[in-house]
Amino acid sequence: MADWFDRLGRISLVLLGYRADNVLQFQADQRLQVDGDVGPKTRAAMHTALVALTPGEAARPEVNVAR
Repeated sequence: MADWFDRLGRISLVLLGYRADNVLQFQADQRLQVDGDVGPKTRAAMHTALVALTPGEAARPEVNVAR
């Protein structure tokens, strides 16, 4: 499971315009605790940012944006 979370974090960072290893910068930009760990709060912020890439996606009833 840890490997899956690592890959998810890296892929999410790339899709969001960051380098795959730059979780620290993402956390700083999102005003999260900057610890380099892709934990639940960081994953939730990534999910919210990924959903926001498609305008109107978050408004769809079947899309539950992480909070």
